[in-house]
Amino acid sequence: MKLLLDDYEILYDTREQDILIPKVLDMKGIKVKREKIDTGDYRIRCISNGYMPPVTVERKACIDELIGNMLDNRKDEDGHNRFIREILRAKEQGFKFYLLIQDSNWYEKLIRGQYLSKVNSKAISGKITSLMAKYPWL
Repeated sequence: MKLLLDDYEILYDTREQDILIPKVLDMKGIKVKREKIDTGDYRIRCISNGYMPPVTVERKACIDELIGNMLDNRKDEDGHNRFIREILRAKEQGFKFYLLIQDSNWYEKLIRGQYLSKVNSKAISGKITSLMAKYPWL
C-alpha cells in the first residue's frame, strides 16, 4: 500500500520547542499539526480514519540535551526521571520508541567528551548502552 501526502499528517507535541522539523515537513508538502502528544514529540496519523501506528519519535537537539535528560536527578517514587518515564510510557502503550538526535555529530562528540557535562564519556556511553539493553523497544 502506497501512502500519499493527503493520506496522513505528522503530529508534533505542543511542548515541542523546535519548529524547524515541522517547517521542513511543511515545505515538502507533508501536513503537520501541533497537538498534545502524551508520549514522544512526533507521531503520524492517518487522516481518513484517525489511525495512529504504535510509533513515537522523541527528539533531542544535541548530545547535551540527551545527557541532561539522562542525568536528570528529579525522580519519581519509583526512582525514574522524566526521560525514563517517557520510555516506560512508550512500552506501556505498545509503541516503538525512536530517539532522534538532531546533531549529526552527536556520537563523535560523545566519544570525545565534547559536551557540557563533566561526566566521563565512557560512563555516558555505558548508560546509553545500558538503556538500550534494559529497554529493547528503543
